[in-house]
Amino acid sequence: MPERYSPTDYYNALLRDHVPALSHRAWRGDFPSWQAVARDRLHQLLGDFPVPAPLEPQVLTVETRGELIVTKVRLTTDALSDMPVLISRRKDLDPRVKHPALVTIHGHGHQGKDTVVGDLRVPGVETDLAAMKNDYGRSLALAGFITISPDLRAFGERTGELFPDRDRCNVNFLKGAMVGVYPLTLNLADLTRCVDYLATLPDVDADRIGAIGLSYGGTLTTFFAAVEPRIRAADIVGYLNPFYEFAIRRANFCGSQMVPGLFSWFDTHDIAGLIAPRPVLLEMGKQDLCFLHEDLTSGYQALHGIYSAAKALDVLEVDDHAGGHEYSGRRAPEFFHRHLAARKEM
Repeated sequence: MPERYSPTDYYNALLRDHVPALSHRAWRGDFPSWQAVARDRLHQLLGDFPVPAPLEPQVLTVETRGELIVTKVRLTTDALSDMPVLISRRKDLDPRVKHPALVTIHGHGHQGKDTVVGDLRVPGVETDLAAMKNDYGRSLALAGFITISPDLRAFGERTGELFPDRDRCNVNFLKGAMVGVYPLTLNLADLTRCVDYLATLPDVDADRIGAIGLSYGGTLTTFFAAVEPRIRAADIVGYLNPFYEFAIRRANFCGSQMVPGLFSWFDTHDIAGLIAPRPVLLEMGKQDLCFLHEDLTSGYQALHGIYSAAKALDVLEVDDHAGGHEYSGRRAPEFFHRHLAARKEM
């Protein structure tokens, strides 16, 4: 008998046919009961969010960048943490009108929010944009939305101390796991503070806020819209694909994307199913080498089944584009304009 030494082979074999306990595909009840049970379990897995502190927004800079005004603000998220955000709005937006807003969430690039707003003065941003076209905080602001682009924990200005030869996401996951605190949960809590802040702005309609993100930003968009009902529409870019394929078989994940026990209960499409019946756009690149197109297609098909059960197929949309691991932008502006409705006078 050949030796069986490989941990990779072990996990591949252990989880090849794994069906999560709250997989919608295996659920025998109706959709509302599944969603209620699944939402409760997800909250249990994430654990408690930090107690929010008063936001105490401090405007740090105001810049004109072409057609946009970009305001940098520091927010207090909880008793131990602050978060820098960039607010982008067109110069010609009427301040007497309440406008729709978007939380635009960065991926794994070290530049964080600066890539999302397309700040070419920051080293590395130009390279990121050439590869992923991920300045959706900028482009969607030009399309008429007010966008808020935060630095998440361990990224951008919140990188903190770096440990040589260690992945910062994994280091922070391990530190937090010792006491049951997880980067994914902390980042979701911080994103809720972005919504809290948007709701205080006189030119933002708090009833018309959406979210968008690519890659790790797509991870967070999925979880964020699942747990935050104030997100009325979500564009998940280059993410929704089965845990077994990207995390187990290909090890294409990190400590900022997981909480313990997650795959015991859910696959990615199940988490996205908690967004229903709110609108979702999935962007899938045929040349995506990070999250493979066949896996993205599998994720879409599974979410299609959930939205069918929710009787909400009319608001599940797809941008199946020819590009790679990147923001397409072909459908997102119209998707958000349509689902975040018309402007209202103040």
